[in-house]
Amino acid sequence: MEDESTKAIYGKGAEVYEEVMRKYWHVERKPLIEHLKLKSGMKVLNAVVGTGLDLPHFPSGVTVVGVDYTKEMLEEAKQKKCAARVELRRMDIREMDFPNEHFDAALSTFTLCVIPSPKKALQEILRVTKAGSVIVIFDYAKSRNPEIIKWQELIHNHAANMGFPRDVICWNSLMDYDDLIYNSGLPVEVMQDERFESENPFSNACKIILRKRE
Repeated sequence: MEDESTKAIYGKGAEVYEEVMRKYWHVERKPLIEHLKLKSGMKVLNAVVGTGLDLPHFPSGVTVVGVDYTKEMLEEAKQKKCAARVELRRMDIREMDFPNEHFDAALSTFTLCVIPSPKKALQEILRVTKAGSVIVIFDYAKSRNPEIIKWQELIHNHAANMGFPRDVICWNSLMDYDDLIYNSGLPVEVMQDERFESENPFSNACKIILRKRE
């Protein structure tokens, strides 16, 4: 997965992105946001906001800052209705233009599996969130089943470089959350780690709730 090819694919696929997500990777987003325990006046980072599928589910009284480096995705996100105050910013999630400890919480849905250098992205999310902040992640994930991993290895090159569907969504079918969360030394406490295993190599996922250590 290379930066420029990733940007090109997501720019080209922005208009059909939501249709593809509903068909292949639909997830109820409101319960994910409820895990953040948001209160009025809080500021939350929507890491890689994409077309804004999370935005309609945020409550009123909070400020949501959605970050994405694809102009076409942000144009789609602007059309979403949201009870919260929304700010959309075009920037790379791995090098955000925010001060340290700027946000009270963060949400990452189908983000780290599509970004080259996911550890760097998560490090940056941790940098801009306050100590004690909750970070909710829902994402595609490498299976823990060796037989399914074999299939994920087979689809890896195509999914990462050409996309599935082709020219719409490119992603890392070997996105290893065990390595990222437990072996990276990042300053996090794992509050919940739920894996969704499937015999379909396209349908393995995880829901991970982290707290940034004090």
